Amino acid sequence: MTPRELISKLIKEFLVDELSSMNFAFKERTTEFVRKQDDFTQFIYFALSKWNTSDSIVDFWTIWTVESKYYKKWYLNKWDVEPMNNIIGSSYGQDLKGWVKTIDNGYRYELMNVDHRKAMINLQSNIKKIGIPFLDSNSDWILAADNIIADKAYGFYHKASDFYRIANNDLKAIETLNLAFEYFIGLNDREKFNDQIELIEMKLKNNKA
Repeated sequence: MTPRELISKLIKEFLVDELSSMNFAFKERTTEFVRKQDDFTQFIYFALSKWNTSDSIVDFWTIWTVESKYYKKWYLNKWDVEPMNNIIGSSYGQDLKGWVKTIDNGYRYELMNVDHRKAMINLQSNIKKIGIPFLDSNSDWILAADNIIADKAYGFYHKASDFYRIANNDLKAIETLNLAFEYFIGLNDREKFNDQIELIEMKLKNNKA
């Protein structure tokens, strides 16, 4: 059995039924679960190590992403250009706050080194308690924007501003852009952060209704 076959087998045995009950569809070819939620599409992707070999290495990790085709359409209509991407939120599983790393070694699940059942039960728990709430909190425009602000991810404040606008909170949107502008200008390195500054300036200047 190849590493991919083993990982797919374990996903089917331990995860498919429960996630299917939550309306996730498992795409075996790409080893990912997908669920549509209003304007958003949620992904749970199982990344397989390129070093996997059937006799010594069987490793994988998870990547959690929320995308929105609506955001791309809205952005083009609002700013007359396409966004760099339509990602609302994304994270490696091990980087999610509260993710229990006692089995996944703090980075990936190494199936040659642990009991498979223990590894998958740990993953089940992380999915239910940490992963799904992350996806859901990024499938709401206000919450997704609030997440960016809470993380002080200034490089994505321009996105948070867009999310507030979509939620009809224009005052918060402008406030967020001003905070980002002050942050990048305060770094005293206009050349390095010029792209960010120009994007923020464009959105402040072209503040059309």
